[in-house]
Amino acid sequence: MTFYNFLFLNMRFIKLFTLSILLSPFLVQAQSDFEKMKAEEEAYRKKQQQAEKNYADDYQAKLDSLHLEYVKYEIEREKEVLEFEGKNLDPRLVEKAQTLEAKRPRNTSFYDKEEPRSVLGKLMEVEEELINNSTNYTLDKPKEPKENGEVISTPKEGENISTINLADVPNLTIEEKEILELEFEANRPIYIPIKEKDYRISSHFNPNRMHPVLKKPRPHKGIDLAAKTETPIYATANGIVEIAQFSKSAGNWVMINHQNGYKTKYFHMTSFAVKPKQEVKAGDLVGYVGTTGYSSGPHLHYEIREKNTPLDPKNFMVVHFED
Repeated sequence: MTFYNFLFLNMRFIKLFTLSILLSPFLVQAQSDFEKMKAEEEAYRKKQQQAEKNYADDYQAKLDSLHLEYVKYEIEREKEVLEFEGKNLDPRLVEKAQTLEAKRPRNTSFYDKEEPRSVLGKLMEVEEELINNSTNYTLDKPKEPKENGEVISTPKEGENISTINLADVPNLTIEEKEILELEFEANRPIYIPIKEKDYRISSHFNPNRMHPVLKKPRPHKGIDLAAKTETPIYATANGIVEIAQFSKSAGNWVMINHQNGYKTKYFHMTSFAVKPKQEVKAGDLVGYVGTTGYSSGPHLHYEIREKNTPLDPKNFMVVHFED
């Protein structure tokens, strides 16, 4: 290697060394800025995770509090319902309802059926036709005040509770005619509380349903009929209003005693059209659809109970009220 080549290589080395010394402060600064940016990003991520956790914990705490209120209310409501157990019962109506239940049980579930009127066999179709076409059918009963001032419906001696004209209904067996007569006379809640064109079923009777507001498994003891706010709600059988009040979970709700062991309940109404101790007939206005209480949208939560045992309403919902 010549002296000139050696000198040239050393000069390049000296230039590179000098350049590195000159750039080193900038490289150190760039690395420092990058580390600082990473640290800030990590701190922000941790802060965001903590904020999300705090929100989730707060939301869960609110849900747990709401759930506790709901459970407490359900306990109090059951006590309130039981307060009326055995009151305002008509012994003859009770006997007819029990006889009919033995002949044609409704206390079964039909989850696989999507038809709003669940038990639509030949006899049920005949029932609807009979109600729509018979001019002699009536559920009216004479009223007599009880000694304690409460009003109750009782038939006069020798008078039928209802009069049904079966002469125009073809191809009915003796047993079918007997069941039809019992169905009407027993005053079971076979009507649907909202007119056919005004609702859809949004949630069925389900002991294991996930509550839409509480997000916890809660038994759904009735059926939900979604409808527009202010849609009329009708009594599904003759009876006496025992409860008409507001609660946190059920909102504006009504309970009707049908005097035969059956009671019906109507939840989340925007307003009442009845008051306690008022007598109602099938088809009388009870209130209007709303979303009061623990509700995710306007609908009617409708329950049927026999001796305070919740039953699947679809097993009873046979007849729509005419427009």
